[in-house]
Amino acid sequence: MIFPGLKKLRNQLGFKDNGTICYGFVKNSFFSFADGRNIKLLCIRTPEVLDDEDKEKIKTWEKKGYASQVSFSENPSRYVEITFPEKFWPFKVSKIKEVIEDIANYIANKYPNSEVKCSYCDNAASSDVKVRVYEMNGEPMPLCEACASQIQKGLNEEKENLDRQPDNYLRGAATGAIFSIPGILASVFFFALGKIAGVTGLVYYALALKGYSWAKGKLDKTGIVIVSIISLVFSILGTYVGYAIDIARQLADNPDFCEDSFIERFSVSFDIMEIPEVHTELNKNLAVTLIVCGICIAVQMYNIWRALPTSKVKKLD
Repeated sequence: MIFPGLKKLRNQLGFKDNGTICYGFVKNSFFSFADGRNIKLLCIRTPEVLDDEDKEKIKTWEKKGYASQVSFSENPSRYVEITFPEKFWPFKVSKIKEVIEDIANYIANKYPNSEVKCSYCDNAASSDVKVRVYEMNGEPMPLCEACASQIQKGLNEEKENLDRQPDNYLRGAATGAIFSIPGILASVFFFALGKIAGVTGLVYYALALKGYSWAKGKLDKTGIVIVSIISLVFSILGTYVGYAIDIARQLADNPDFCEDSFIERFSVSFDIMEIPEVHTELNKNLAVTLIVCGICIAVQMYNIWRALPTSKVKKLD
């Protein structure tokens, strides 16, 4: 998602966007920018390898307090990332525009006859090598047609290799469930401490993923769904069982139940959980556990889906 500030900057610079990243050329450098988590990120591809003088010039925006970090790629150093911090309010896009125009003018004046090169083969635009903007994994980048075609071929082969892998969904699901069982001990531990056991949502997801991966379950989109379902089921089961065990433990100090076996106290604990006050506390723990587990699932889905082979290198202009 592109927020209003960057949309305004996009329009001012005459840039385009792919829904999440704005991109375009200023003079003979390629720029892209996007909103992040409490930051705005500006990426620059320069037409020539940056020397120490160039880097020092660009780093001045960090020294001026505009940027929180300026980093350069290595071998060759043609790629720059500038991070603008956002804490209590959005970073002013007028300052980002100032940075873009200053760097673009500096590079154009120092390297007036150079053009942005392909991000892969390092060739510049010419009558023989046409560099265009393509999208790969959601990121716009300058590529020549030959590299775009070669990358597409590699992605197709990678996807075919992934499709040929045995899925092992059933074995992965069973092993993921078995690995998740010890997570109940974490729920029991936190309840014994009198704490909300929400962090166990992370534990259940990690255990389910570990078990599924150990069984060589195919970690594609279906595999992610399987791991997610296992972790959610055990988050619910573990919270109920962990809470019941904690109640059974406390009943051992009650004169009415102290002579009962643990199994008998454990059975009674489920009836006690129906008491409104106890049920409310249980639901609070359950909600927090599911929220934590849900966050883990969302983050992992995003990371894994991004890592999956893309099916197409898309030309943007």
